[in-house]
Amino acid sequence: MLLARQSLEVALKTYWTAVAPGTEECSARAQLLCLGPFLGDDEFGRRVHHVWAALSRAAHFNPNELPPTREELDAWLAGVQEVVARTERARKGR
Repeated sequence: MLLARQSLEVALKTYWTAVAPGTEECSARAQLLCLGPFLGDDEFGRRVHHVWAALSRAAHFNPNELPPTREELDAWLAGVQEVVARTERARKGR
């Protein structure tokens, strides 16, 4: 889960470095807030934020919470793959 979140954050940092230099220095939350408008897809931005938040929560062990299900993990990993693919396409298309 931690590696998936880090992959998402690296994809964002790479995207922002190419598209809006300086933005990569902002917090992950700020980068996520800007992603939807920059890509022209607010729904995608919301989904990415949800995946990042879910991975962040899951990466911090809490003995009082159930671990994520396989289906949740699969959905989060698919979300990370989508972020990597879309930001890479957008970055190369510039």
